Amino acid sequence: MKKAPLHKYQKETGRFPITGQMAEESVLRTSSWIKNGCNGFHMKSPVSNPMSFWTEQDVLQYIVDNHLPICSVYGEVVEDCGDQLDGQMSISDYGLGCDGDCKKYKTTGCKRTGCVCCAYGAHQETKEESRFIRLKKTHPKMYQLLDVIENNGVTYRQAIEWYNDHVEEKYKIWL
Repeated sequence: MKKAPLHKYQKETGRFPITGQMAEESVLRTSSWIKNGCNGFHMKSPVSNPMSFWTEQDVLQYIVDNHLPICSVYGEVVEDCGDQLDGQMSISDYGLGCDGDCKKYKTTGCKRTGCVCCAYGAHQETKEESRFIRLKKTHPKMYQLLDVIENNGVTYRQAIEWYNDHVEEKYKIWL
């Protein structure tokens, strides 16, 4: 669902895709950026990633500075007064481009989005930040998909509940 549409686009149009990937999003993306830079035209699957060197903080600051609207699921971009911003970093963390009065930002809603019912990484969320509990509150009809999506006669909810019955409390997926 991520790479196949890009390959199809390239094959059908002869054009190379441009994505919004950022190097800080994963070790693989960081190493790819170090190796290929923003424009990996010599790669097996050429691609341009012009935002590779941007950080999440850079994006949030750009949104604030330019008064850009964002999708409602993210809430609002607000200044974060905490010492550490959930592992997010900015170029200002290295003393570059900052006179000591650097601001840090966060969103009041979702930090990240993806496939609505994807449980990847959900075991790392606390009950308070659970994507499924949030989905139940914000989009109850979509939350009902947990009882509709089925594989071999087992619903998605049943699969998660089975998982929860077989793991330690700290690894549970909160529904």
